Amino acid sequence: MAHVVVRKAETEDAVAMSRLSGLLGYPQGPARILGRLEVYRRSGGEVWVAEVDGQVVGFLSFHTQPCFHAAEMLGRVTAMCVDRKRCGAGRAMIEVMEAAARKLGCSRVEVTSGEHRAQEAHLFYEAMGYQRTSVRFVKPLTRPR
Repeated sequence: MAHVVVRKAETEDAVAMSRLSGLLGYPQGPARILGRLEVYRRSGGEVWVAEVDGQVVGFLSFHTQPCFHAAEMLGRVTAMCVDRKRCGAGRAMIEVMEAAARKLGCSRVEVTSGEHRAQEAHLFYEAMGYQRTSVRFVKPLTRPR
């Protein structure tokens, strides 16, 4: 298995993260990535990248929120992408994120993964100990004119 380094995302990672975001099906340019990194920094979120041989091969974004019904915090993976499969980058990022979540007082972490990712991402999350526990409902909102 390759040697994976996980570190906080930096501005110079924007080009690589832009490419990875496109692989996820969410194309966005480096300028937009820089904007999202700033939003996460200001709002207490975290974004990590995984490097193999000095090349960024993955990223994971994470945020916490208080639970209304419990005293604990909830951790949420908001995006994750790994370009090189089976290199250990996904596992390494999840481990770093979970350690950070524990430090922040999270009692659990959730991740949403599209139904079309059942053959890869869902199997990965299940192998990492995540369980299917609920159904998510989404309603797109139109902006007032």
